Amino acid sequence: MASKIKILIVRSLAGGFRRAGIAFTNEAKRLEADALSEEQIKAIHAEPNLAVQEVEEDAPAKDSTPAKDSTPAKDSTPAKDSTPAKDSTPAKDSTPAKAAK
Repeated sequence: MASKIKILIVRSLAGGFRRAGIAFTNEAKRLEADALSEEQIKAIHAEPNLAVQEVEEDAPAKDSTPAKDSTPAKDSTPAKDSTPAKDSTPAKDSTPAKAAK
């Protein structure tokens, strides 16, 4: 049987708002009750500018096998540039200068 965790779904009724050290907006924010102190939970529930809903959900399954990263490993050797190096000296104009009249 999966264990349950308590989740607080909280949103601000007054735009951007802070309570119990947490910033709330009108977007619902999901907070695990185990991650909050009793004082924080009480302050959130007591605040009239916050809409709070408590739900219980199944705790995520704890997998003893570490997740495998499918991202290919990067080679630490810098790539060689096949572009020939440019000379930093300005090019000389080979056309003869026109004489001033």
